[in-house]
Amino acid sequence: MKKFLILFTATILSHSFLASAEDEAIGEACPSEFHQLPLFPNARLCQMFDDAFPATLTYHANVDMNEAAAFYLEQLGSTTKDAKVKGRRVLHFGDNNNPIVIISPDGQGSQVDVLMKEAL
Repeated sequence: MKKFLILFTATILSHSFLASAEDEAIGEACPSEFHQLPLFPNARLCQMFDDAFPATLTYHANVDMNEAAAFYLEQLGSTTKDAKVKGRRVLHFGDNNNPIVIISPDGQGSQVDVLMKEAL
């Protein structure tokens, strides 16, 4: 019974945490750019780790992987490397592989992870 109560409490707390985190993220708009790198329009659920370089940003875009990749190809030009790894699309830009954009399928859209090694 004790084990059940612990699992039940953990489930309720995690659901409450995720629901409130999603509500906060939806209520707070993502920036339009990250260290001068544009984000897909209407990006949401942003998580930034950018106190210093290398800096990372993760967000959700309401488009499929191909549309998200096309956006970055249009914004940044050709890649130095474009690979598919474990169902994700990994785009390397610039001579220094800066930035790296990783696009993964996520529900009815895509998760976009951006790694900035240095400022653009």
